[in-house]
Amino acid sequence: MSSNVSFNRLPLDDDLRLRDLIVESAHNLEPELRIVGGLLPIGGSKNLDLVGVDGQSRLVLLEARCRENPAWLLEAIDHYDWARGHLEEVLQLYPQHRLDAGRQPRLIFVSAAFSEEFRRRLWYVELLPAEMVEYHYLEVNGVRGLYFEPVTAPAVLPPRQETLQAHLDNLLSSERAAVAERLIARLAALDPGVRLLTHRSGVLALWEERLLARIEFSRTAVHISDEELGGNSDLQRAADIEPVLSRLAARVTRWRRTARHAPARAATRAPTHALRTHHAPTGDLE
Repeated sequence: MSSNVSFNRLPLDDDLRLRDLIVESAHNLEPELRIVGGLLPIGGSKNLDLVGVDGQSRLVLLEARCRENPAWLLEAIDHYDWARGHLEEVLQLYPQHRLDAGRQPRLIFVSAAFSEEFRRRLWYVELLPAEMVEYHYLEVNGVRGLYFEPVTAPAVLPPRQETLQAHLDNLLSSERAAVAERLIARLAALDPGVRLLTHRSGVLALWEERLLARIEFSRTAVHISDEELGGNSDLQRAADIEPVLSRLAARVTRWRRTARHAPARAATRAPTHALRTHHAPTGDLE
């Protein structure tokens, strides 16, 4: 006795609709994944796409796009950085789910397809606990839903991080290398929590896994940016470093004070108009 299986691929071009479907199909992504909120406002016009809890009570941020775009990766890193910096506030939004504040949040990208360039760039950001998942919107025997397929690292991986000195030598002229070396040495000594991570065109400075500053190199200048600058500062001479270091040192001091002493601020419950609006069941994903 044979049975016929009706199988159709369905178009999907609306990011809001995609988020709705992820809520409905979260169990297909991970059996114990629960979507608990969506479009959580984090300041300005920025929102976290979807907020979830996995089977280990770990916060999961989902970034969902029907199609990837060049700005998506940087936006997601900013969202993740905000969530790490406001973790206690996020956890207070969902007390019934007993999120584990001691575990690093996860980040999951969901899209119809990922380019080799996107996969390679995400691989460069080694510190980020991120995953990529491609979705398929299907109708099987009249039942519609999302089905997910994990995405692996690029087929040909670039070499792992070279030494910092070799990194500087490859990217900078000798004059600018001296400025960069002084800046990096001062950053490393700024605070015990500061870590430096090389990437293709420069260095990321992190404090306790939070993004402190981005340093980009060119043959003619050293550029440094952070969330309070609103743009790049060009460091041409060693004297240009001091104002930047003063600002970054003040930020680290604020972060340490907030982490140790400041009570968590009250947060507003996230709107859920991009979801199906009912709470995802407990048995059901930055």
